[in-house]
Amino acid sequence: MIRQDRKKETILHDPFTMPPPTIPPISAPINTYLSLIQTFSDFLIVAIHTILYERALYPASTFLSVRKYNFPVRQNRHPKVCKWIQDAVAAVEAQMIKGAVARVAVVIMSEENKVMERFMFDVERFPEVPREEMLTEFEKKEGEGEGGDLGISIVDVEEQLRAAIRKLAYCGSKLAELPDNCTYTIAVELKDNAEPPLEVSFTFWR
Repeated sequence: MIRQDRKKETILHDPFTMPPPTIPPISAPINTYLSLIQTFSDFLIVAIHTILYERALYPASTFLSVRKYNFPVRQNRHPKVCKWIQDAVAAVEAQMIKGAVARVAVVIMSEENKVMERFMFDVERFPEVPREEMLTEFEKKEGEGEGGDLGISIVDVEEQLRAAIRKLAYCGSKLAELPDNCTYTIAVELKDNAEPPLEVSFTFWR
């Protein structure tokens, strides 16, 4: 699923068992680094489906209308598309847990493999946390007082993620129409000090 090129950009190769899953809600508190990474992974799944819909990489009839972050979003209902996106995001998550990722990109390419568009997600400011501290709860900042839940406000997170999805949908609908037979991939740009992952490649169709 992963290929390393000369620019330290890891390609999580292209799209398609199981029924298409519903996008899970944020329910658990975001109070550890692992829960923060998992929340971003959930967001990335929603973002990819949104981009695929807005850029018409699949027919509109293949998308379901669902809700996420208390906001209507689109999800492709083809099981193999859903499975590929889940696998690609899982590979991204594995590298983020290592603290290796600077940016994640959804790259749209023409039939001739020319890059047409990149949707970039900058995660370089995510901290590097030792694996043994992944489940350690966040500490309160000085002056936050005693009692109450530790962690990040789910309401605040959902508001920010909802705004990001809304912006993706708006931008995607305003861009020029893509040529026929475009495809896409997920690319990960590694931090300068990151070890490249072992090469595991697969090809797929869209």
